[in-house]
Amino acid sequence: MIIKSTGYRVLLFNLALTVVYFLLAKLGLLFATNAGNVTLVWLPSGLALAVFLLGGARYMPGIFFGAFAAGIAVGDSEGVSAGIALGNTLEPLLGWWLLTRWVKFDITLTKLRDFLLILFFAAPLSACISAVIGITVLVTGGLLTMEQWSSSVLTWWMADVLGIILVTPLIIVWRTLLPNLQNYSLQQILNTVLLFTLTFLAGQIIFLGWFANSFGSVANAVYLMFLFISWAAINSGVRGVTLVLIITAVQALLGVHQGVGYFNNGLIGTHLTNFWLYILSLSVVGMTLATYIIECKQNSSALQESETRFRNLLEEIPSVAVQGYGKNGILNYWNKASEHLYGYSKSEAIGQDIVELLLPVDMYESYRQAIQQMFETTQAIPITELSLLNKNGSKVDIFAYHAYVHAPGHEPEVFCIDIDMTDYKHMEEKLRASESRLRSIIDISPVPMALSDKHHNITFLNPAFEHIFGYNTNDLHTIDDWWLKTCPDLTYRQAAQSVWQAALEKASLHRKAIAPIEFNATCKSGKIKTILVSAAAIEKTFNSIYLVVFYDITEHKKNSETVIRNEALLRRKDGYQRALLDNFPFRVWFKDTNSRFLAVNQAFAKALGVDDPEQLVGKSDFDFYEPDLAEHHYQDDLAVLSSRQKQTAEEEYIDHFGLHSWIETYKAPVIDINGEILGTVGFARDITERKNNETDLRIAATAFESQDGMFVTDANQIILRINRAFTAITGYTAEDVIGQTPMIFNSYHQDDSFYAELWDCIFDVGAWQGEIWTQRKNGDLYLAWLMVTPVKDKQGNITHYVTALTDITVRKEAEEQIKQFAFYDSLTRLPNRRKLLERLDHCIAAGMREKSQFAVLMLDLDRFKAVNDNFGHLAGDELLQHVAERISKRLRSTDMVARLGGDEFVVLLNDISHKEDAARVADMIVADLTNPFHLSQHDNVQIGTSIGISLYPEHGDSSEMLMDNADVALYQAKNNGRGCFAYFSESLTLATRQRLQLETKLRRGIEEQELRVFYQPAYDIATGKIIGAEALVRWQDLDELMPPSYFIPIAEETSLIIDIGAWVLYETCQQGKEWLDAGLPPITLSVNVSAPQIKRSNMVTLVSAVLTETDFPAEQLELEITEQGLMENNGSEFIVDILNSLHALGIRLAIDNFGTGYSSLAHLKSFPLDILKIDKSFINTISPHHDNMAIASTIIAMGHSLGFKVLAEGVETEEQLAFLSEKGCDFYQGYIKSKPLPAEEFTALLREQMTK
Repeated sequence: MIIKSTGYRVLLFNLALTVVYFLLAKLGLLFATNAGNVTLVWLPSGLALAVFLLGGARYMPGIFFGAFAAGIAVGDSEGVSAGIALGNTLEPLLGWWLLTRWVKFDITLTKLRDFLLILFFAAPLSACISAVIGITVLVTGGLLTMEQWSSSVLTWWMADVLGIILVTPLIIVWRTLLPNLQNYSLQQILNTVLLFTLTFLAGQIIFLGWFANSFGSVANAVYLMFLFISWAAINSGVRGVTLVLIITAVQALLGVHQGVGYFNNGLIGTHLTNFWLYILSLSVVGMTLATYIIECKQNSSALQESETRFRNLLEEIPSVAVQGYGKNGILNYWNKASEHLYGYSKSEAIGQDIVELLLPVDMYESYRQAIQQMFETTQAIPITELSLLNKNGSKVDIFAYHAYVHAPGHEPEVFCIDIDMTDYKHMEEKLRASESRLRSIIDISPVPMALSDKHHNITFLNPAFEHIFGYNTNDLHTIDDWWLKTCPDLTYRQAAQSVWQAALEKASLHRKAIAPIEFNATCKSGKIKTILVSAAAIEKTFNSIYLVVFYDITEHKKNSETVIRNEALLRRKDGYQRALLDNFPFRVWFKDTNSRFLAVNQAFAKALGVDDPEQLVGKSDFDFYEPDLAEHHYQDDLAVLSSRQKQTAEEEYIDHFGLHSWIETYKAPVIDINGEILGTVGFARDITERKNNETDLRIAATAFESQDGMFVTDANQIILRINRAFTAITGYTAEDVIGQTPMIFNSYHQDDSFYAELWDCIFDVGAWQGEIWTQRKNGDLYLAWLMVTPVKDKQGNITHYVTALTDITVRKEAEEQIKQFAFYDSLTRLPNRRKLLERLDHCIAAGMREKSQFAVLMLDLDRFKAVNDNFGHLAGDELLQHVAERISKRLRSTDMVARLGGDEFVVLLNDISHKEDAARVADMIVADLTNPFHLSQHDNVQIGTSIGISLYPEHGDSSEMLMDNADVALYQAKNNGRGCFAYFSESLTLATRQRLQLETKLRRGIEEQELRVFYQPAYDIATGKIIGAEALVRWQDLDELMPPSYFIPIAEETSLIIDIGAWVLYETCQQGKEWLDAGLPPITLSVNVSAPQIKRSNMVTLVSAVLTETDFPAEQLELEITEQGLMENNGSEFIVDILNSLHALGIRLAIDNFGTGYSSLAHLKSFPLDILKIDKSFINTISPHHDNMAIASTIIAMGHSLGFKVLAEGVETEEQLAFLSEKGCDFYQGYIKSKPLPAEEFTALLREQMTK
C-alpha cells in the first residue's frame, strides 16, 4: 500500500530513511573507484526513487541527510558532501515527477510497460542530474581532474541507473508481501525457497568462485543465471525476478571486491559496460517473462469470471429457458427456467437427446436435419414458433432461438433459448372471440359505427352507417376518404381534420377515449347532417384498432336553437330583475311561506360570505345563523305571515366574518291578486354609523364635563360654550367668555410666529397640542397643556373648534425637580455622571459631524481625605462646594464641569483648537485649587489636585473610552508626584493593563500560598555577631522568585498589603518561636509595616493576637515603619496613639529608609522609636570625597543624640563597614555578610554561629 503518514510519523520515517540510506551508501562506497567517490553501483538511488513513488516528495530530508552523512563518513568536506547530497536528492525527485506527471505509470508493476518506463525513461534521465552534479562537485573540490570528468560522469550515471533497476522494483513489489502471505500455499512457499536457494548457490559458484576446480568451465557459465531468472518469473512472478536480480548483482560485486568470480577481471576497465549490460539483459528478460505470465493469468481469470457471470445470468433468468447441446443433440446444459417450463429436473435432462425429450415424433427428422445444418454452416436459427411437449405430455407453445457457440479449446455447442408463449396464445384466442362478439353488437346497433386500424384504414362499417350517410366500404377505404367525401369544402375540411387530429393525439397520450366533437358531414345524397363523433381504442395496449361512433344530432340541433332563443328572453328579464335587486344599497330577500329563500340580492349574499346569490335559494336561516338567531328570524316571519302586517326592528348583528354592526330590518307579507299569501319580502340596512354617532354624542357630552377644562368655538373662533372644569381652572364663567375670542386669555408670552405655527399645524395635521402660557381671570400666569381639534362637516369644512386645557404648573415643577435629581449633583448643583455622559455623546456626534475636537479632564483632589478625617464631613462638603465654584469660574459657557462622586470631578472642554488649550486650563485649575480654602467653621485648609486628560478623537471615539483613558492619565499624574496633569497615551494603557494583570496574579498567588519569608541577618558592628534579622517577603511565581519591588507597590495601592502584612507578621513570629524552641539564641526579628496597614487595619489588636497565638516574646519583635509613611500621617494623633500602644506591648519600633523623607528632629521626638535605619542609598556611595559621607555621619550622630540605636542598610564593601564602625554606627546588614535567606539556610547560619 502507498505510504500515508501524519506529520509526526513523517518525521520518524525521515529519520529512519536517513539511517537506511546511509547504510546502503556505505555499502555502495565499498565498490568506489580509486579516483574520487565514484562507485560501480549505487543502490541508494533505487531506494530513494521507490520511497518517492510510494510516499511523495515529503521524504526529501531523509534522502538529503542520508547522502550528506555518507559523504562526511568517507572524509569529504561539508561543501562537497552537501553538493553530492543535493544531486542525490534531485535525482529521485525528477524520476518521481517524470513517472507521475508525464506518463501513465502503474506502481503495481504488473505490466511490462511500467517496468520499461523505469528502465528506459525515468532511470536514465534522472540519473543524469546526480551524475553531472556529483562529478562537478568532486572536480570543484579537487578530488577529480577535469580530464576525468566525462568518464566519471558515465560511470556515475551507469551506477545510479543500475541501482534504480535493481532496488526500485524490488521495494515496490515486495512491500505488499506480508498482507498477501496467507494467499500462498505451502507448496508455493517450498518451491520459492528451493528457487532462491539454488539461485544463491549458482551465484556463489559463478561470481564468488565456490567449487571452481570442481565445476570447471561451468563456474564461468553466467548464462545459467538466465535459467534461474526464467524460473523465478514463472514460479514467483515479478517478486521472484527482482530478488534474483539483486542476489545476482550483489554476488557479482562481492566477487569483484574479493578478487574472484567471473567479473573479477576488467570490470572497472570496461567502465561497468559488461556488468551493466548483463544485469540489464537479465532484468529485461525476467521482467518481460514475469509480466507476460501475469497478463496471461489475468486474461484467463477474466475469461473464467466472464463465463461464470454468463452462466449465472442464464441460470437465474426466471422466464427464459436455456438448453445447451452438442452436435449429437445430447444435452449438456439445462437452467432453472427449463426445469419450470418442461418439468424435467437438471439431473433428468442432462445427457438426454433433446429431440426425443421435447419434440413430437413427427418433428424428429426435420429437427435433426436443422441441427446438422447449423453445425455445418455455423449459422444461428432465427426465432421460430414451435409447439413442444413437457414431461406430462402437454403441449408447450414457445418462441425459440438457436445460437451456435464455438469457444477456443472446446467442442462447438448450440444454445437454445425458449420463451413460453402459452399464455399469449390463450389471450389471442380470447381476443378473437371478443372481436367476434363486438362485430355482432356493432352490426345490430342503430348508431353509425366504424372500425379503423393504426394505419387509418377503415376495416368495417355497420349497416346503420350506410343507412345514415349512404357510404359503404367500397366508398370509404381510409379515414382520408371519409374527410374528402363528407367535407368537400377544403377550408372546413382542413379545420375539421386539425381538430380531430389534436383530439386523437391527446387521447393516445393519456390512453383515453376521444370526447364527442361536433362536425357538419355531407351525406352521399348531398344532404348535410350535424353529427357528434367520438372514438376509443379497443386494443389499448397497442392502440391498433379504433371504434368510431357517430351521433346524428341534426333534429336535436334545430329544437335546441328554439329553446335557446326562449331562454335568452327569460335570461334578459331575469337580468333586469337581478340588476334591480343587486343595485339596492341594502340587503333584500324573498321567502316562501316556509321561510325558505326564493331570491336574494348581492348585498345579502355578501353579508353571509357567499359569492353567488343563487347558492342561497331553497335554504333557510337555520343554514347560516346560530340556532337562537335563526329561530328569532323564523318567529318574526311567522308573525308577519299571521298578521299580514309589516314589521321593523333595530338589532345588533354579527356577520359571517365576525364583525359587529347594527341593522334596521323591514319585513312585509307578499300577497297575490287573489289575496293569497305567497311569502315574505324583507330588506335590512346598516345603521352602525348612526348608532356610533349617537354613542359618540353621549360620550362627548360626558367628556365635556370631565376634569379637563374645555371650550367650543365656531369657525370664527367665537366661544360658544365652556364646561365647569374650565371655570374652576381659569376663574372665567360662561357670562365672561361666551361671545368672546380666546384672545382674552392671552398672556403675551408667545409671539405671533408661535400662533402662526399653531394654526398651520391645525390646518395641515388636523389638530395641535402643546404647552402654552396663559392667564387666569385674576391675572395670574400659569402653564397649560392645550389641545385644539377642529370639527368638520361631511364636505370637510371646519364648523367648530374644540379646545381642552390642563393646568400643568405643578407637574412641570415636579418634572424639573426630578430632572434636577436625575441629572445634577445635590451637593454642588453640578451635572452628575448621567448628565455628563449625555453631554459627551452629544459632543462626540457634533465632533464627528463638524470634524472638531474636545478634551475630557478627570480631577482627583489631593489630601481631601485628610480634611474629612480631621474636620468632619460637613467641612468636606463645604470644601467640595468651593472647589466646584472655583472650577466653574475657569470655564467657558460651552464647557461643563461635573461631579462623579466623592472628590472626583470631570471637566469637558468643548470645541478646542489645539490640545495645548486643555493643558492651559488644567494648569490654571491646578493653580486655583492649590490656593487655600476658607471654611466657615475652621481655619484655612490647603489641598491640591491631579488631572488626567484625554482628547477626542485622538484618544477615543466613545464616552466610555474617553473616560477610561482620562482615568488612566490621572493615575499617571498621581505617580508623577501629584499636583500636576498628564495626557493619556497608549503606553499608559499598556502599563495599566499590566498593573491589573499583576494585581490579579498576586491575588491568586496569595490564595495559593505562593508567598515566602526570607531573613536577612543584622550584625553588631562591634562583635560581628548576628543580633537580629529583617523579615522580607518574596513571591514564588512559578519557577521565578519575585522581589518585593515587583509586587509591594501594587499591594499598597490595594487592600492586599493588609493581608500580606498580617501573613508576614504571623509567619515571622511563628518561625521565631520555632527557633527559640530549638535552642537557638534569641534574636530580634524585624517586620516591615506600611502606612496603609496602620491606617486601614486595627494594628494593635492584630499584633497582640499574633503574639498571643504564636507565644513569641514581644521584646524580640521589631516593627519597621518608613520615614515617608510617618510623614504622610504627620499631625494625626491617631497614628501616634497606635505607635504608643504598640510600644507599650514591649515591641521595638524602628524608622526605616531614614533620610529619604522630610522629617525633622521635632518630628522624630514625637514618635516612640527605638531604632533608626539609614537608607542604603546613603551607604552605597560612601567614598572619601562624596557628600553622602557627611550625611551618613550626621544621621548617626542625630540618632544617638535622640537616644536611638542606628542600623545601616545595604553594606556591601569593607570600606563602607570601616567608615560606619569609625562613626559609631551600632548595627549593619547587607550583602557583605549575607543576602536574604530562606528559613532553613538562616537556621544553619545561626547554628554555625553557635558552634563558633
